[in-house]
Amino acid sequence: ELQQQAETALHEAQSHGPRSVAEFHEDIDDQRADNVTLESDLRRAIDRHEIEVHYQPIMSLLSREVAGFEALARWKHPTRGLLQPSEFIGMAEQAGLIREIGDMVLVEAVRQMGIWQRVLTRNRPVFMAINVSSDQLSDTSFLYRLNSVIAREGVLSYAIKIEITESVAMRYPERARQLIQRLISLGIGVACDDF
Repeated sequence: ELQQQAETALHEAQSHGPRSVAEFHEDIDDQRADNVTLESDLRRAIDRHEIEVHYQPIMSLLSREVAGFEALARWKHPTRGLLQPSEFIGMAEQAGLIREIGDMVLVEAVRQMGIWQRVLTRNRPVFMAINVSSDQLSDTSFLYRLNSVIAREGVLSYAIKIEITESVAMRYPERARQLIQRLISLGIGVACDDF
């Protein structure tokens, strides 16, 4: 029993990242069971299109008008309601689902940007900022897929800004540098997220 509790505490510590420590308590077992259920729900959520993209406006401080939008993933869970990224993105990374979710958000955000460009913003272009995970960065076909979606939706490439977190850029500096150079050469903007 002691060994099982130690393993449970070890898994709990590992879920919080390297060099983390966790003490066993009875709630951990309940929490782990809840996490297993939530991970199973997340796998089904992708197939059921429960991951939604919400758009947060980004305002210009000079003109006080909407300058762009940031695409944000939200999970419309059937029983828990609308879940914020902090409640499922870490789990998606651990379960190997983050690339699939990231690609879905990318496609939906670019599609929406195409609609807005055709209908609403012809005279005043706005941009769409889209977060990219480290898994997407490491995928050699990422730029091809991004460029294909932009072309298919007829979006002006300069209206797309790819957000790379500071931690990802610092963890993979050479890969980030190469990606940034390629994005810029395609006319796509780059932003540093969580700086």
